[in-house]
Amino acid sequence: MKSKTEKQQLHAKRRAEDRFGIKLNQENHLILIKQIQTGKACFYENQSHRITVWIQEINGQIFKSIYDKSRHQIVTFLYPTEEEIETYKKYKERKTAKEATQ
Repeated sequence: MKSKTEKQQLHAKRRAEDRFGIKLNQENHLILIKQIQTGKACFYENQSHRITVWIQEINGQIFKSIYDKSRHQIVTFLYPTEEEIETYKKYKERKTAKEATQ
């Protein structure tokens, strides 16, 4: 029987493909998780004590990643709202401006 962590990984990979046509391999999945863990993804909100919402991008495709802090896993991928897309664009602009001044 699969553990909760394994089930979360499988669910997230299926949703990435179903919703965005993104086939996540182990390497890409780990890159997205590391971006969250190191603060290199765009934090959006806390949903609960253990669940956080992040906005990320792969190949120009913007999406929400729902992250489980207890299991250190992305639970699922969702479509972002217009507000969330605007938040992500502002985040990218600030990041680009910061990098340009360094």
